Amino acid sequence: MSRRAQGFLLIFLMSVMALAPGALGADSDGDGVDDSVDDCPWAAGTSTVDRDGCPDRDGDGTSDINDGWSINNPNFQNEFTLNANSDYHDVEYSPSGEFIVTGSEDGFVRLWNATTHINTRSANANPGGEVTSVDFSPDGQYVAAGLDDDTMDIYYSNNLTSVHGAISVDVGSGDYVNDVEFSPDSSLVAVSIGRSGNGGTNGQVFLIQTSDGQNLHSLNPSNEDRFYDAAFSPDGEHIALAGNGDFFVVNVTSTATVWSISDPSASVNAIAWSPDGNYISMCGGWEGQSASFDMYEFNGASWTRIWQKTTTTSCASTAFSHDSSQVAAGMYWYQGDGNTARIYNSDTGVQIDAFSGPRPGGCTSGNNNNCGQIEGLTWSPDNTHIVTAHGRNDEGVYFWFADIDEDNDGYNSTDQGDGIIDAFPSEPS
Repeated sequence: MSRRAQGFLLIFLMSVMALAPGALGADSDGDGVDDSVDDCPWAAGTSTVDRDGCPDRDGDGTSDINDGWSINNPNFQNEFTLNANSDYHDVEYSPSGEFIVTGSEDGFVRLWNATTHINTRSANANPGGEVTSVDFSPDGQYVAAGLDDDTMDIYYSNNLTSVHGAISVDVGSGDYVNDVEFSPDSSLVAVSIGRSGNGGTNGQVFLIQTSDGQNLHSLNPSNEDRFYDAAFSPDGEHIALAGNGDFFVVNVTSTATVWSISDPSASVNAIAWSPDGNYISMCGGWEGQSASFDMYEFNGASWTRIWQKTTTTSCASTAFSHDSSQVAAGMYWYQGDGNTARIYNSDTGVQIDAFSGPRPGGCTSGNNNNCGQIEGLTWSPDNTHIVTAHGRNDEGVYFWFADIDEDNDGYNSTDQGDGIIDAFPSEPS
């Protein structure tokens, strides 16, 4: 090779090396911000002021979690209660906030107007059986339902007619559909399958394609014996699977287990992934003397538990506010935490609010108490309302609203950051 050719080759190689970091750098969420500098690598975003590449709903440059619309001290109050004679297992807001969908013990999927609380449409999804779980697709077009007969169904949300008919998710004897969850692009439904009792086949998580009702993948990391819940990452590339004493983060495309977290010592009854992608909340089952509600944060290399709340009863349900700043946990029926929902700051774990369904006898009389449990909960898109689904002696659906000025005199009942508190919160003055 001539000296001139060698010179051109050297220049070419130097150019490639100079471009390599940008060319080869990963951008997992596809927002144009390299993972190495992306403060929210699991969620696409445009923020640039406080954090880079995080969700920024109003486009002002500040990330949602630091420019949120959750109320600092919401003072949630009961607005309306739909009483029932059947357990309500799950509830979810529509993306618009106009409707909620519920699944109940009597086998019905129901749509309700979230403001008037009127039942607008119903589907007898499982005659003689139960609807164990429901979810609204992020695009608002579909509703998914998990049923206790080894099937699930996908409905058009505008009329609750079935898209494909009943879809089998049977994995063997003694199995049970615990949860259904749409992917962020509405193309998949994760179906978490556990056991109907202490024995039976090992559980799996099916990824059902919305378009044709076919199973894309069956997930069972570490040959887990049961799965209770699942939550997709905001970018849809990964999914967190709630197992029996551990949870897993799995790549949706390759089905490879990326992380396995074994801190929980009991069943993970529910799991949620924050909209900014940086937090995973975990609802723990009974550990013999207590249970716990745990928060994990992604530190750039792994998931680390940053706080834990010990509870007197199992945690049953969890959901993040839509700006990621707050997280709610709904509890089972025993003792001080029985039939109670608690709201925490996602980052610090400081309790912000708490509200409860009826607690006869303080939920203290063991298995014979008459307390209910919060089996599902969901935030409205504007974070001003929460709806809870109740079962076990307190059947129904509860609507809660953030009442920051109960006497409507223009002065807030709790400090909203301005240092002003209504001295007479129940008396207009």
